[in-house]
Amino acid sequence: SHPDVMRVTPEGARIRISQIRDICHNLSMRPYEARYRLTVVEDAQTMTTEAGNAFLKVLEEPPDRSVLILIATDASALLPTIASRCHHIRFRPLAAERIAEMVAAETGLDPQQSMVIGTMAAGSYTRAMAMTSDDPAGGWLPFRNWVVSELALLAQRPIPVVLGFADALARRKDRISDALQIIASWYRDMIVGKYDTDGLINRDLGGTVLKASRTVSEAEALSAMAAVQAAEKQIQQNANPRLALEAMMLKLAGQASDEKSGRKIQTCG
Repeated sequence: SHPDVMRVTPEGARIRISQIRDICHNLSMRPYEARYRLTVVEDAQTMTTEAGNAFLKVLEEPPDRSVLILIATDASALLPTIASRCHHIRFRPLAAERIAEMVAAETGLDPQQSMVIGTMAAGSYTRAMAMTSDDPAGGWLPFRNWVVSELALLAQRPIPVVLGFADALARRKDRISDALQIIASWYRDMIVGKYDTDGLINRDLGGTVLKASRTVSEAEALSAMAAVQAAEKQIQQNANPRLALEAMMLKLAGQASDEKSGRKIQTCG
């Protein structure tokens, strides 16, 4: 709320040239209270080419008494001319154990559940706390439990039910990424559980994981993880999420049922 601090975030998926023009106008004026005007550009890698070129002019001839901070998840996605004019400060991801400690202290979750969230948060405390927030549609842990329970029964499900599960995931557009991450972690645990139970991600479901790992071979688990990665890549490339998830689920269910009951599910791709 400080009058000399300007925060810029993407409009939709991109930072547009009109926003950069607002920055230029703002920096052309003297500070109101502080010695400097501070501009923070979040997700700077989302600048359009026009916005990036306009911003470059600001960096080449920065106004007096101005500080510019660009926050980017991937510096290589910035225009090289912009990146070369910035002083790079890299923030390392937090250790899963440290995030788990903070989550447990903040929320009161038990150590095992806190460690699951700490591991799945990929080094981000902000993401970890978002995973523990109260969601009217169900928090992250209940969502994880539902996905895992469906996966455990996938081999026994008829094809319409398998497709229905994929459709239910596709309808939760805000959680497709979470679902894919959970499914990948589940099959990863199928492999790890055969050798080192302390290395499980879903350690709070240790008994369920170990029981399932006895029925899934390493080759099957690796094939399942490859199917998840393929679906994630397709969705990132703007494929229809429902179709991508349906194809993935049919592969997972077909693989499991082939091994356990001899039932064959034909899939494309």
